Amino acid sequence: MTTGNMLTTRKLWMALAACFALAPAPAWAQTPAPPAAKTGGKVQYPHYKQTPDGRVLDADFTGWNPVNLPGGGVQVSQFKMTAVRDGQLSNVTVTAEAPECRIDYDRKIAGDPGPIQIFTPTTNLFVQGTGFFCAESNQLLLLSNQVETRVLKSMLQSSPLFAARSNAPAGASQIIKILSQRGQFDFRSNLVVDYSGQVRVIDPQYQMDAPLLSIQFASNQTVETMFARPGVTLTLVGKGVATGATAHYFATNENVLLELAGDADTPARWHNGEQEARAAKFPYAPTRHFLTGDDHVFVRWPNPPAGQSAAPAFRELFADHAALQMTTNGAEVEGMTAGGNVLITNQADLSSATAGKAVYDRSHDLFTLTEDPLWRNDRMEVRGDTLSMESSNEVYHAQGHARLQLRVSGADGGQPGSTGQWLNVTADDILRQPVNPQTNLVTFRGHVQARLLDGGALQDTLTADVLLVYQLAGSQAFSNQVVLVVARGDVRAERAPDAAGVTKTIACGLLTAHRSPATGFWQTIVAEEDAVLESFGSGSAAVSNRVTAATVTAHYSAVTNQLENAVAEGAVAFAQTAPGKHIHATGGRAVYAVAPVEQVELTGHPWAQTDRQTVLDAARLNY
Repeated sequence: MTTGNMLTTRKLWMALAACFALAPAPAWAQTPAPPAAKTGGKVQYPHYKQTPDGRVLDADFTGWNPVNLPGGGVQVSQFKMTAVRDGQLSNVTVTAEAPECRIDYDRKIAGDPGPIQIFTPTTNLFVQGTGFFCAESNQLLLLSNQVETRVLKSMLQSSPLFAARSNAPAGASQIIKILSQRGQFDFRSNLVVDYSGQVRVIDPQYQMDAPLLSIQFASNQTVETMFARPGVTLTLVGKGVATGATAHYFATNENVLLELAGDADTPARWHNGEQEARAAKFPYAPTRHFLTGDDHVFVRWPNPPAGQSAAPAFRELFADHAALQMTTNGAEVEGMTAGGNVLITNQADLSSATAGKAVYDRSHDLFTLTEDPLWRNDRMEVRGDTLSMESSNEVYHAQGHARLQLRVSGADGGQPGSTGQWLNVTADDILRQPVNPQTNLVTFRGHVQARLLDGGALQDTLTADVLLVYQLAGSQAFSNQVVLVVARGDVRAERAPDAAGVTKTIACGLLTAHRSPATGFWQTIVAEEDAVLESFGSGSAAVSNRVTAATVTAHYSAVTNQLENAVAEGAVAFAQTAPGKHIHATGGRAVYAVAPVEQVELTGHPWAQTDRQTVLDAARLNY
């Protein structure tokens, strides 16, 4: 065999050695031609590379039974290439074997339809295929049919595709397999490997399937990038399945990244059981367990269990982008940060929320919304600078410019009462939480202003430092009725003018109001701590009344929701002004009744003065 023949053979097999040893091809020195081989005999060719210390053996090529082929070239059998280190045949790095090899000297190509095997002495790297072709001009090696690459996982653990589960090191015996119909190896620079035709990557932790897979190796013998396309499926053991049009893997000295992308018609998708995420693009940082979604992000996951008999219900999140913090085993979403047109829906309570930004802590089932957040269902709406929602515990917290709109009547089940009655409250801080299984409490603090509307018409207003609203818990969140209202600190309440144009107000330090959930009507209102009650009309015939006392209790009709009677106690003072008439009276206790006739009874050392007379030392005064 001539020197040119052996150089071509050497190029082929040393290219294979360079490719699968994950190192660039070495620079070869020209060597003298070996002796001609006899037909049917053995051909052996040692190859040397030039070093500063002279020629050093780096490979040994052998073959048997060289046969001339029609049209030029030869075929050898039992071909073997052995690459060595430090010039020692005992220090083997890579071995390549083929039953036959056909070599065309003029065109500098070699190949054979038969099998080929390439492996290291410890078999931590093994490649085989049926059919191979190599052209020295473009430095490409092609393998066809039943291509299989096996590599020890510890050799490639810096690649995200081959990252060990969690942060544990890869097991010494763990093997990665890459199966395909064809393989193309380009070793002109750092090695590029292109697999095609039903490509499958099999790892102890996952399996990847794609029509095409390209791998770029770095000079330090690690995987630098991988690119799978088009139509990629990643099956992750215990972590679900991810699909996309393409999958791109990047590895640097410190970071690794997997990017799964969709196409114009279908987004990238990950799902594991009842959990699902979709986006135009999913970058994933395995070492940090972060899955980032960009462009039209959708995430779906089940609500925390609400009991064995509860029907499955899900949360859904839509956003421009989102970062999903996965658990260390990668099986579940542990937390999320979403931004840009965030929308969250909850099937459990038929609610939804919008915000510019959302942060979710799954361990506490806690959402924190900012940038104009809003939470609502058909019975409630809440806003604030910051809105926290712990839905499984039915805790909602609005802070800064907080606002609540709550439907307070027309409960489920066709209960009587107005179905258009709403309570609108603004405050610095609003906190809604259950106090027991039967009762929920909404606490308003700081510059509280409440307005009760019925059919859009203003009925009552109230201002206070603190407002407590107690509700009966219902089968759905906020499908409940207000049963008790407590206001503290500089309280002032006002009822809108009635049909006669009369306006009523209450001012006190503490106000307590009980309400019937069955009728939606007020039952009693108690004003304490220097209570002041006033009523006044409009026009020249208007009558004004003013009562001051330590405590005033008002009782309302369960049928008409109108005032039936009121009791004032402690330093009671009453004043009435009407055209041409003025009354001023004091006493220890005053009772006002509507029926059978409207009157006021004053007791406890009563005293009264009118325009015409003064009454002293009476046991009781009626007016």
